[in-house]
Amino acid sequence: MDSSGQGELFYYFKLNFETPDFFPILSLLPQRCLTYLKMKRPEKLEDLFQSCFESLWLEHLDLAKQEHMLTALLKVFNKQEAEEILNAAQTTEIKQALNDVTKHAVEGLGAFGCPWFWVHDGKGNAEPFFGSDRFHYMWAYLDIPHRDLEIQGPVSGKL
Repeated sequence: MDSSGQGELFYYFKLNFETPDFFPILSLLPQRCLTYLKMKRPEKLEDLFQSCFESLWLEHLDLAKQEHMLTALLKVFNKQEAEEILNAAQTTEIKQALNDVTKHAVEGLGAFGCPWFWVHDGKGNAEPFFGSDRFHYMWAYLDIPHRDLEIQGPVSGKL
């Protein structure tokens, strides 16, 4: 395991990648495309999210650039649909929708930093979780069976 987190990603998820040299990206374009899909074609939202993840982290495509975002879109949609989504991402309606949801997350829900999650339990309750080391807390909150973190046996000090 290393301090970059790349070793952990391979260990847990079998994803072997390196951080792209252009990282971090200006993520407005992919966020706007995802916002459009959430509003107009929510059944495809997860597919595009997966495509964006793979395009950025495994293929090192800078999704802030329209031609690379189009490549990610074409993994899920035909050319006409992909261009429609890309064009819609530039409209005032979609820009405002993303702005509104961001403002609500920060001012209404108290979001800060990344990753920050607002988790709904399916019973009418929701709670915030911050940090990539909080998945087991979210699983417990959602009553998802999992093996919790635990230390096995006595451990001598390492100081």
